[in-house]
Amino acid sequence: MANNFMAEHPWYAKRKSIWRYNLASLAGGRAMVDGGYLDPSAIEGEASFDRRKRRSMRLYKNLLRSGLRIYEGQIFRIEPVRVIPERISGMVDDVDLQGTDAQPFFASVTSDAQVTGQSYVLVDSPALPPGTTQMQAQQGRLRPYFEHVPTLALIDWEVETLSPARRGQLNYAVIADEIYAPTASPFALHDPISRIRVWTTDEWFVFTRGAADATHTLDSQGSHSLGRVPLVPFYDQRIAPMQGQTISDDIALQADALWQYRSVRDESLYTHGIQQLVLSSDSGDIKELDFSASRAIPIGANDTLDYLRPSEVVYSAYSDVATEIIEDVADLIFARSSRQLPTGQVESADKRRSDREEFVAILEEKASNFEESEAECWRLANLWAGGTDGDEISVAYNRDYESVDTLADEWVQRIAEGVASRVEWYQEIHPGVSTEDAAIAVAANAAQRGSPVRDVLNGLV
Repeated sequence: MANNFMAEHPWYAKRKSIWRYNLASLAGGRAMVDGGYLDPSAIEGEASFDRRKRRSMRLYKNLLRSGLRIYEGQIFRIEPVRVIPERISGMVDDVDLQGTDAQPFFASVTSDAQVTGQSYVLVDSPALPPGTTQMQAQQGRLRPYFEHVPTLALIDWEVETLSPARRGQLNYAVIADEIYAPTASPFALHDPISRIRVWTTDEWFVFTRGAADATHTLDSQGSHSLGRVPLVPFYDQRIAPMQGQTISDDIALQADALWQYRSVRDESLYTHGIQQLVLSSDSGDIKELDFSASRAIPIGANDTLDYLRPSEVVYSAYSDVATEIIEDVADLIFARSSRQLPTGQVESADKRRSDREEFVAILEEKASNFEESEAECWRLANLWAGGTDGDEISVAYNRDYESVDTLADEWVQRIAEGVASRVEWYQEIHPGVSTEDAAIAVAANAAQRGSPVRDVLNGLV
């Protein structure tokens, strides 16, 4: 077992920045801004970039969350069928001693795994004092429980590679997190404590470090008889023991790209949303424009007065880019083989059948990985409760997938309408305007063209 408990496993060190990026992508616009992921323009001033960053929080379109909901809606549409011993059956309604049902608990764990490629569940149990009766254990809630360990919290581990009997199993695991010390009185400030938990195949250790401490010190320790580290990995796509991968890596990048383009478009909207009146004149001594008594601006015979018209290139270009990105993400989520229009009904049916099979294969792989990991959690809980490896335990996730033939088209349409609608653009430069009024204004702008003012609005919406 490593002596430096803050050492990071090579896979952790390699993937942690990607995990943080993906988690920020899932969290949304504020997390992306706070993470420093918005790119400044080479010609943009600091003050202008700061203003754009503040506005960009609300412009982020969460393609990753929308994609994961497609998977979760299929896999968790029906609650898994669980066969577990009677001694731990009461855990199903409260798996973490915090009142969480098994369904939302494992949905959260698997969601984390799909974002980063892997996530974990620690299966622990309070120690039973000598002489504790079964009734006392029930009344004191002294029974096994599950703890979701986020991907970034497991910083180090070792997988057995030499012993044939234990090949692929964990020799130790190191969990690093932050907790808060209980206060001496109500409403007092909570002091953060850095906690390191080390689990081996027969022991556990807890090290803590307060805000004023220089190093971690041993807080508590104990032994157990499980004969294995009670930590269960959940994989999205398993590539090796304790190593998973996920298409969320690519979806997060695409969502970021769309966000960057959307922020640039938003900057153009704000820059040109305030209409600028332009006077073209041969006179060289004009310092200011005055209104006449009739509230008109008097100009010379050869002078012209017009509104500055913004270029429409940025809006049309954004629409093309947004469409391309959304379609690319749909290819990833639904494993679409192509997007070419079919030449005939037979070809269309064949393509849809092929795409359906690929998408179902993705769901099958996820469900298979998740149900095996969950079953291992119940096996460990059963051992903590006095059971044996021979006890019957199984978990079966849903395989009845609905309406998968049309999911991709529906998803693309829904996302596209939310990203680049003319009504949305109008509302961005007219804060407070309702969706209904914006739609009326857009329709009116489309029907009436000719004046410089209308041309500007039409170019923006």
